[in-house]
Amino acid sequence: QLHADIAPGFGGAGLAPDPLQYFLFGLGACYAATVITLASMEGVALAGVQVVAENHADVSRVYDLADKPLMELVTITVRVDCDADDATLDHWQQAAREKCPFAYSIINAIPLETTVERL
Repeated sequence: QLHADIAPGFGGAGLAPDPLQYFLFGLGACYAATVITLASMEGVALAGVQVVAENHADVSRVYDLADKPLMELVTITVRVDCDADDATLDHWQQAAREKCPFAYSIINAIPLETTVERL
């Protein structure tokens, strides 16, 4: 069971992660799993992995102040503890962008259909 809330500035109480935080968690987890899979397939042992997922947002649309996209930029940083050289890390970064289903879905926008129905 997952719980979500909205940040106080947007009308919620901030008592649980907001939907954008879950979005970043999902993206970071998927991208890191892809990097870990690539390392494993190449026989590189990872002693540790850290992931930082951040969004750079413009909330003016939420407040009807402008018609700009909410997310201006999303960044994922995966830090790995291993003996791989910089060329290998660059290869993993590019391959993960292409192979991570979540990253691919963001880069190649998904058509969205929505419905609101009575219970």
